[in-house]
Amino acid sequence: MVQSIEATSRRMSRVERALRETVATYLISGFKGSLRGLVTVTRVAVTADLQKARIYVSVLGSKEDREKSLESLQNYVLDIQNHVGREMKLRYCPRLSIVEDPLSEEPLI
Repeated sequence: MVQSIEATSRRMSRVERALRETVATYLISGFKGSLRGLVTVTRVAVTADLQKARIYVSVLGSKEDREKSLESLQNYVLDIQNHVGREMKLRYCPRLSIVEDPLSEEPLI
């Protein structure tokens, strides 16, 4: 059974949206690490096979706040991944990586 590109794209969008909400909720209520500044999950990108996901975050604060928060998120990525695996109804839990969103540093005009 071959899925159309449109159906695959819709599924990827749904998974990205659900991942963004799940991770953001976890950062608010269950995250064990320390986050400095205001951390926002801005977007999520998953591979077509849904095996890997890149979580883009924005940190509002000083450069030191950004560095410490990103370091903490990357250190606890397996905890976040375990939470995603428990909360989401997917056959396979995507392998997560967390990076700073490069678009968050562009000035708003």
